Amino acid sequence: MDPNPPKRLRTTDRGDETGGGGEEEEERAVDVSIIMPVFNASCWLDECLQAVLHQDFPGS
Repeated sequence: MDPNPPKRLRTTDRGDETGGGGEEEEERAVDVSIIMPVFNASCWLDECLQAVLHQDFPGS
């Protein structure tokens, strides 16, 4: 597996998340954490990660 994962797999610091005083809140992207416990499954790990990356989550 590539030691440098694609940018979509990396964690990022979102920076300033303070709200605006009295201003209408902008629509924000939803943060989703995906936890995949894996043991002796390296042959399926890449396929699993690709499936996760190609999913859509429209939010609600």
